[in-house]
Amino acid sequence: RILHVEAFLRRMREQRDAVVKLLMWEIGKNLKDSQKEFDRTCDYITDTINALKELDRRSSRFELEQDTLGQIRRVPMGVALCMGPYNYPLNETFTTLIPALIMGNTVVFKPAKLGVLLIRPL
Repeated sequence: RILHVEAFLRRMREQRDAVVKLLMWEIGKNLKDSQKEFDRTCDYITDTINALKELDRRSSRFELEQDTLGQIRRVPMGVALCMGPYNYPLNETFTTLIPALIMGNTVVFKPAKLGVLLIRPL
């Protein structure tokens, strides 16, 4: 899953200009704010990937707690609903979507009423 999200992030960065323009046109953000939202979203995805890698490293070893030896395993929880607001349609949507996907959950994605055009290039 990590490799797929990393590949998505690479392709997403290639679409930066298109997504920034769509943020400006569709919801009326200025250029600077649109660029910040895109960059912040990419940074968040990178941080999420790094956090999962660290979780995998920590959970791959056994730990002794109160005279009990154990290993913690993380598994998908099931179906997650991911919805985004119109004012931050990229960042706020992806802060729920990416962690749910990267942990292996099935996702129902409901984009905001405004700000949906930016999803097309992604």
